[in-house]
Amino acid sequence: MLEPGVLGVYRSFEVTEVFGFSKTVAPTNILTIIVAEDDEVGCDETSSYLTENLIKVSSLKGWSFGVKRYRKTVPGLLADLLSMQSEGRWKASGQSLAIGNLKGKPAELAPSDSMHKVVINNLLKNNFWNGSYFFEWADATKDHLAELFTHPRSIQELSAALSLVWPINLAKVSDRIGNILVQLPITAMVAEFRGSANREVMKVDLAWAQDIEARPLRLVLNRKYDNLETAYHSQIISSEPVVIPTTDGPGEYYGYIWDELNNVLMASTGAFSQVENIDLQIQLNEHNRRSYQYTVGADSFACDIPIVALHSSRVGKGVDPNDEWTSNRMYTEEIQRLKEQRRFLQYKPIPGREESERQKALEDIRWLINKHGQEAVWLWDPFLDMYDVFETLFYSKYSYADLRAISSAKEKPACACTPHVPDPFVEKQKKILASANCNNFGLKFEFRARVNSSGWKFHDRFLIFPRTGRGALAWSLGTSINSVGKQHHILQRVDDGQLIMDAFLELWASLDRAEQLICKI
Repeated sequence: MLEPGVLGVYRSFEVTEVFGFSKTVAPTNILTIIVAEDDEVGCDETSSYLTENLIKVSSLKGWSFGVKRYRKTVPGLLADLLSMQSEGRWKASGQSLAIGNLKGKPAELAPSDSMHKVVINNLLKNNFWNGSYFFEWADATKDHLAELFTHPRSIQELSAALSLVWPINLAKVSDRIGNILVQLPITAMVAEFRGSANREVMKVDLAWAQDIEARPLRLVLNRKYDNLETAYHSQIISSEPVVIPTTDGPGEYYGYIWDELNNVLMASTGAFSQVENIDLQIQLNEHNRRSYQYTVGADSFACDIPIVALHSSRVGKGVDPNDEWTSNRMYTEEIQRLKEQRRFLQYKPIPGREESERQKALEDIRWLINKHGQEAVWLWDPFLDMYDVFETLFYSKYSYADLRAISSAKEKPACACTPHVPDPFVEKQKKILASANCNNFGLKFEFRARVNSSGWKFHDRFLIFPRTGRGALAWSLGTSINSVGKQHHILQRVDDGQLIMDAFLELWASLDRAEQLICKI
């Protein structure tokens, strides 16, 4: 791929590395991005720092971080990569950085962002037009960087500090921490895919770089909808513009330019579509305003709200006569799929049948625990007590899975007719656990409660799976465990389980006093 003219003409590499160290940790590679470029001016391999001072992160005491940039010749970088694989150190800048047990991955192509965002583009440099190949050496365990992951705020803080000197978003791709990436931007030629106004043809233009001789390439264009191949086209092209007749219909297009001589992709568009219709909205300010007054105790409030009239219209129309029916059927199938995966469930207890609905809700939670909790399950609920733990976490079938629970030490609302007998929450839960005569077989469980001013008050309820092989997953319970199924609520998977996990860990770390520990098995 480095052969001049295949993907581009690469004369040097720009290397940007983030390093970190502490009193107990030697200088370590946090992330290194290496970008192939056609510039050889100033390729003297001298280093410069992008920050005037080392970066400090408040949630990681004793750690310091820096960002270094330098250039390498093509032979020089290849030698550094070979040295890294044989010696287990990264020394391209002349100073040694510790690395994990890095393993090389096959080359992958990252298209530019289109209808769908490409996550790795948060790290790659200027990945526009055709996209970029990248090679990655990845650390599967990241054991030497465990402190970063046990203090999740540190990654957010480090990412924010790095973005001031280097336009990347480390927090969005925290799975790449500890890795080394080599990016090969495809610059030998540029391809542009354009649909016509009448949607009857697709135009593809190619332009080759000035110092690269044009060669035949294969164009592949396909369209997918409802798991069907609704259009497909393939032909050999040169640099002249190509006009492809396209059948009208719904779906997303994907375009590829393939080099059969060198067996490489020269362009990948990602998903894109032709315009079917445009929705227009006009907002007009009304002459009158909404006004009202209300009183709370001794305080009076007056409100005067401007009102907007919204007028909507649509230019164009759908092209598939069956589209509305197909969309409705696909929506119904999606709802059923979400139910089967317990990604969205609604509980509506009928009077007199609350108990059966509760058992159904508990069975769904247990199903999730045993589906995604092979390694760890964390439960976060302000009203959580040991009885709730018995009915949920203790149903985990996996030996020594990491089970954790946080409660706000709130008692269930007591019946007005029953006198409330004070009993310290933590001691009460210890008595409940002791009375259960549990043999603790296969249990790794810790339960903490917010019983003083540490941490903060919380209201939401979450079931969290921090280690699933697909990143962290989390479900919103919609109500406390003691009430699931008894009243209307929705159990649904949240979009970013990593953020929920980070918030849990932040609170967990603040509840580290002896009086906050209910049990640790």
